[in-house]
Amino acid sequence: MALDGAKVALAVAALITIMSAQAISDEGSDNLAAPESFAAISDSAARSAALFMEAAKVLTHPRCVNCHPAGDRPRQGDIRRLHQPPVARGEDGFGLPAMRCPICHQAANFEPAEVPGNPGWHLAPREMSWEGKTVAQICEQIKDPARNGGRSLEDIVRHVGEDHLVGWAWAPGAGRQPAPGTQAQEGMQRVYPMSALPWKADIDGRILIPVVLMTASHFSVSVFRKFASSPGEELATV
Repeated sequence: MALDGAKVALAVAALITIMSAQAISDEGSDNLAAPESFAAISDSAARSAALFMEAAKVLTHPRCVNCHPAGDRPRQGDIRRLHQPPVARGEDGFGLPAMRCPICHQAANFEPAEVPGNPGWHLAPREMSWEGKTVAQICEQIKDPARNGGRSLEDIVRHVGEDHLVGWAWAPGAGRQPAPGTQAQEGMQRVYPMSALPWKADIDGRILIPVVLMTASHFSVSVFRKFASSPGEELATV
């Protein structure tokens, strides 16, 4: 009973800390809080969780989720409706032979018709789908080479911070809301993509306690890899 009470106290303390972080990050949906604004969170595990929750503003935004769908049809618009006209992923993510993505999606946005464009326009692979997933599940997935396109941790940071198609999310053209912040904030300069490590369920999985430490100002890929590969880390849903 005493142990259960300690667990509850720890979980409540972590929850209060993360709620405080939420207050820090509430700069509006168009912005991302600077990493240094989380420095007041003394518990580094809670600070790590708060940083990744900030990154999740982008990861769960329509500009990202629409091309990381749960099925084989992309989504459209800020309401995430199914793509019209009806299209399907195809074997390579660029559509079916009769309806390839580049037929309509050219090298740049076509503003008169509000058609988005990019030279590499396509859907993320099925294994990289995260529509409908929790932030904790996305955190787990984004670090798993079997489900992140075979990328290393360094590759993920570079992909999010520099990839041209990913960057479209911050310049989507007329009629679409850009992702919060900037690509530089979400990528290498802010290290948000890699700032949270496995989350461990406690109290029957209802409250999450981050179990690996990470700071905003000091990022070490080698340290991240060491902890990310530790056995026995059980992820839970948010």
